[in-house]
Amino acid sequence: MNQTLEQFDHPAAWTSTELSERKEEWVYRLTHDDLTELDLALQSLQTRGLVIPNFGKDDFPVPKLIAKLEPMIERLDTGLGILQITGLLREKYSKDQASTLFWGLGAYIGRPWEQNAKGDVLGDVRDTGRSFNDPNARGYQTDIEMELHTDVADITGLLCLNKALEGGDSQIASSISVLNTLIEQEPAAAQHLLDREFYFDWRGEEGEGEQPYFCAKIFEETGKGMTSFPVFPYVRSAQRFDHVPRLTADDKAAMKAFYKATLESDLIFEFVQQPGEMLFFNNYFLMHGRSKFVDHENPQDKRHLRRLWLERGSWSGHRSQAMETYLDNVSRNWRSEESGVTMWDEA
Repeated sequence: MNQTLEQFDHPAAWTSTELSERKEEWVYRLTHDDLTELDLALQSLQTRGLVIPNFGKDDFPVPKLIAKLEPMIERLDTGLGILQITGLLREKYSKDQASTLFWGLGAYIGRPWEQNAKGDVLGDVRDTGRSFNDPNARGYQTDIEMELHTDVADITGLLCLNKALEGGDSQIASSISVLNTLIEQEPAAAQHLLDREFYFDWRGEEGEGEQPYFCAKIFEETGKGMTSFPVFPYVRSAQRFDHVPRLTADDKAAMKAFYKATLESDLIFEFVQQPGEMLFFNNYFLMHGRSKFVDHENPQDKRHLRRLWLERGSWSGHRSQAMETYLDNVSRNWRSEESGVTMWDEA
């Protein structure tokens, strides 16, 4: 073991207290002029009959707003790793209209990645009644508590359309700060996670005839800093395959130590994402999760978030092995001329 393992210095290595104190760097509230500019862009799309996914940033001109957001987008990419946009009145827009504004702003941050084998580029995060015990189900399709993890894209965007009746609180943490805590408290576990490759379950979304799992590191240092891929639920579910090596005692101890480190009181930033709010975060530096929730009975009121997975050109050549593996799978198996989205209602 490396006895001189040092903590990693990075702008995204923040605590919850620090993030709260620096909200002016990552929270942007839309002004009256911003909302007017967004409405004009939305009206222009509607006049031309352009709908998701058939338009990009050139079709959605909001130059004054983007000029104000550019420093925050840069911090999303290389700094704190988070951007929140507030001030959009959800009740003013249908779900599809709000999603169109979300897609338009997201287009200035990155190119949409397909999010599943069906090729969806604007995902629905809502309880579909599925169980995570279903080996082909994914956590965002359920009402379960989701432990801190990363998504498989450079940037994730979430638009809240409806919040839950109870619970469903969002959690954000710096994976670099968690690693630094682990280095301080349990350096052997930290070194193991830095050195070890783990097997991840594709959850039924691998290419035809391909292995239903892949191998990658949890932490990997690249040209843009220490990146992370702590998707431990998929590590555990990959154990269902006979050809996947069994987790060792050291593997389990390191995973347990990592989970314990995430429970440090000042590492997790908790909040409730309100309807109309947009949140973007960098998956290389940040983890996210949510609490279990109780939903509304009325289907139109149920908890519903729309999700973007965005590819940033600035990360080309700097992605971790895990993210490159996923992008390769997307390109070969999930991406097609039929990739898109079905807008599911106008409520």
